[in-house]
Amino acid sequence: MGMLVACASSPQISVVMEQPEWHPIDAGLSCAPARVGCDATRCIAKVHNSCGSPVTCRLTMNALCVAQTGETGPATGGSGPQTVLSAREGSVVAEVICDASEARLTRPGTLRCFR
Repeated sequence: MGMLVACASSPQISVVMEQPEWHPIDAGLSCAPARVGCDATRCIAKVHNSCGSPVTCRLTMNALCVAQTGETGPATGGSGPQTVLSAREGSVVAEVICDASEARLTRPGTLRCFR
């Protein structure tokens, strides 16, 4: 089964998710606390930047792809670098695309922010 993985990157992202469960996630900077939630095909980290300067973040995610035949396989996805301005909250979006199958069991990977 072939997998296609895509990266999503956009400086201004408006994202609507159906009531995800939000969990704290370590961003690698104590001045940029974050929380993450996932839906069927993407994970979104909300980063609150109190660092005094812009931070750039990357988010990874993992999913299990399930084909109509029942075959399963892992897939990973990630965001491009996304910048959050100082004293703002921004969203970092990672997306996974399962070629000819459906993504299930999406989980956040790592969130890394740097100045």
